[in-house]
Amino acid sequence: MTKFSLEIVAKNDKVKINLPGDRTFGITSTSSGAAFIPDWNDRHLTWAADEDTGAPFQHVTDETREEPVAKVEYGSEDEYLYEMYSAYGAFGQLKPANWVNADYLWELDVDAYGEVLEEAGVMERSDTRLWFSFTRLKEFIEDLADDKEAFVEFFDRVYDKVEQREAWESDSRLFFTPGLENLVLQRPDGYVMELPMADPVNVFDRMRSARSVDVMCQMFKDPPLSA
Repeated sequence: MTKFSLEIVAKNDKVKINLPGDRTFGITSTSSGAAFIPDWNDRHLTWAADEDTGAPFQHVTDETREEPVAKVEYGSEDEYLYEMYSAYGAFGQLKPANWVNADYLWELDVDAYGEVLEEAGVMERSDTRLWFSFTRLKEFIEDLADDKEAFVEFFDRVYDKVEQREAWESDSRLFFTPGLENLVLQRPDGYVMELPMADPVNVFDRMRSARSVDVMCQMFKDPPLSA
């Protein structure tokens, strides 16, 4: 069985992502942004920020054809943020934070989670390399499901119980409801979005209402990522 994994290798201002099927995706920093170069199609896109408006990725150009494949322009950083927050609605219902029906929330300890994945052989990382196996992650989750003691140990290690007020006053953005049935994404404006964990809809496809997300999806057109 071929394992579904990816490897990220960083060198100076360049990053190469090795995907299944001998595909690679390159990212190179430029003076005004970054260039994205997949090897499975003829796309070669550059994203550039605008120092006057502060909006990231304002200009998108297909350098291969030397013509715009998309022209993403924002008049201000606020305009960019408004569109992105609107797209985040794909994650679930927008509501005031105090409307979340839970006495407390679980906050994910990202550092602890990374350590657990390394110990389980799901991920390897160094200053210049990141390797991640989706196949091994699936096996790890299945193992936890079959071992209640191991699952409890895992849960206690990577999740911290926090009261709602503590959660909303923190800089953290990602929480889970007590039974882990919903993911809660906190926005900086006092609102949150709740997404049922069982939601089968492709969230990123639904986020394509944001022009910058739509252009990013164009770069990944055509490549079947199954190994």
